[in-house]
Amino acid sequence: MTLKLDRKSPNKKGELPLFVRLRDRLPDGRQSESSISTGIHLLPRHLKNGGISPSTPNFTDKTRVVNAILDDLQRIVSECVEQGLSPNPRLVKKLYEEQVAYKEEKTPQVRT
Repeated sequence: MTLKLDRKSPNKKGELPLFVRLRDRLPDGRQSESSISTGIHLLPRHLKNGGISPSTPNFTDKTRVVNAILDDLQRIVSECVEQGLSPNPRLVKKLYEEQVAYKEEKTPQVRT
């Protein structure tokens, strides 16, 4: 799991969306890849050595979001291995999206 910026779709401030890239080699030798959006936008100079630079505005908040996503993904991979499944990127992404949808459904909305 690595972090990458999608250079094709900058916002009005010139910031690029940050994704978690999942990669794996298939049994036939080909690469399988899926990306999961973090919902964070960064300038290219704020992504250094595969991590968010401390000079990034709201560094702590952005790091917490990314770490929470990485923790969830690592938990999903571990559960797949325990169940004897091959944690390929497409499966991990599907399970992560189901988990996020369940959390959104379960979380009550506060009405004001």
